[in-house]
Amino acid sequence: MKILNLVGGCSTDGASLGAINMHNYLLSVGCDSEIYFQDQRNFKVNQVRNSINKISKFSRLKRRVYNFLDSLILKVYVSRRRYIFSPGIIGYKFNDIDFEKYDLLVIHWPGNGFLDLKKLEKLNIKIFWVARDYWITTAGCHIPYDCNEYINNCQNCIYLKKNKGKSVLSSFLKTRKDNIISKLNMSVLLISEGMLEKFQSFNSKHQGVVSTMGNFLELRYSEEIFNNIEEFKSAFREKHNLDKKPICLVMNNSGEVWKNFCFIEDNLSSLNRKFNIISFGRGKSYENVLNIGFLEDRKELIKIFLIAHTFIFSSTLEPFGKVIFEAGFLGCNVFMPEMPWNEHLKGKYSWVNIHKKSKIINQINNSSSTQLKIPSPTEVTADLKNYNENVYKNFRLAISKL
Repeated sequence: MKILNLVGGCSTDGASLGAINMHNYLLSVGCDSEIYFQDQRNFKVNQVRNSINKISKFSRLKRRVYNFLDSLILKVYVSRRRYIFSPGIIGYKFNDIDFEKYDLLVIHWPGNGFLDLKKLEKLNIKIFWVARDYWITTAGCHIPYDCNEYINNCQNCIYLKKNKGKSVLSSFLKTRKDNIISKLNMSVLLISEGMLEKFQSFNSKHQGVVSTMGNFLELRYSEEIFNNIEEFKSAFREKHNLDKKPICLVMNNSGEVWKNFCFIEDNLSSLNRKFNIISFGRGKSYENVLNIGFLEDRKELIKIFLIAHTFIFSSTLEPFGKVIFEAGFLGCNVFMPEMPWNEHLKGKYSWVNIHKKSKIINQINNSSSTQLKIPSPTEVTADLKNYNENVYKNFRLAISKL
């Protein structure tokens, strides 16, 4: 079976990295997999095996143009919430791809003008949609929060506020999307069991199967990363003038309100009493926090995980990201929202209700005295192997149902 992974968004974003992990794993088990990126910004395409992209200096410009055109209609809704919303009407033509030579098309994160669903109707090919958010179930929002309007055809969209909440556009987009998808030979793969609830109504409307796969993780955890990790820890502390308090790592998404980073902001002073706080990501800088920014070199991030004592994941809407698994496998004490779909992770992580702020902060601070062992590369490799094998098993099972 010849497989094409079609990847939207920036090539260094979480969805793209998840797609790369999936692609690399498929190659490792002998599958004939290829991958195509919408945007090669900050990324060398030739670093990924079997990438069919033609390296272009204009990929970022093209992405911005399509993003602008696809979102242009939203300008009418001046009072809309400024959350991510992709109409999905205008998108790439993909004239440089010969889809007929593939047996299976796997789509990853199609927002921001990447994909017009109408184009899929013309493809005589089996399709897997890897749902890394909820866009396929809604009119256009990617993270619906507690909104269940998708059940009612998105007639009262809380994002596109107009005429007392009613939006003709959202209803049109939802109807259009449902009509197109109902005709496709397509199944949906979820990266978390917790997403199943919001896909129940979707499952009743479409002929394709909705199943949980999981999220493939990075394979490249070489022994050299683990070598001299204690020396790296000492040098890192000296370089950044850190005291002997344990390191607390946070994912800095201060510019994205749905990441709930305000929880970290509100409790920095309390956490600072027990921890050296390090933030990574594209968010803003904070006083008394070591901000290391976005790390393109995955080996550097792995080393930071290895020397960290605690990792706090603040988003209450996305407790299925691969960064949670990575932190746990690499020995961090992980604090994250208590969600029903995290049950299979128990024993590897700490459990908190992130909405009870005083309770969680006390729990995190009290954990600072716990001595943690840095795992060996053998232990990490075994954990990753077992985890990825289980995800691949779910993938093969989904294929058998196509």
